[in-house]
Amino acid sequence: MTQTPETSPIGEAMIWASRVMAIGLTMFLPGVAGNWLDVRLGTGVLGPAGLVIGFSTAIFWLVELGRQSRHRRNDRRTRNRESDQTWRPPDLHGTVPGPEDHRRPPDPTGS
Repeated sequence: MTQTPETSPIGEAMIWASRVMAIGLTMFLPGVAGNWLDVRLGTGVLGPAGLVIGFSTAIFWLVELGRQSRHRRNDRRTRNRESDQTWRPPDLHGTVPGPEDHRRPPDPTGS
């Protein structure tokens, strides 16, 4: 899911809550389905196999979320660095100072 800078804190919390719930269900539901099939078919391996498959899938998903989060964080830092280098606040007269204009201005009293 692509997040925009306009995402509110509540929206961000809802995104993460839904991810956590989905990962929990991914861990749990394959085991339940395997156990149900075990009861129906009279076997004993589908429940544990479902748990292993669900756990493996959830771990893969967690690693992928961490990777995406790290990339987003790095992109945000890069954007902040670029914006810090390109944006300069205007002075009181409306001109944008360059790097050479960061000297101390002359004293108007002449002392």
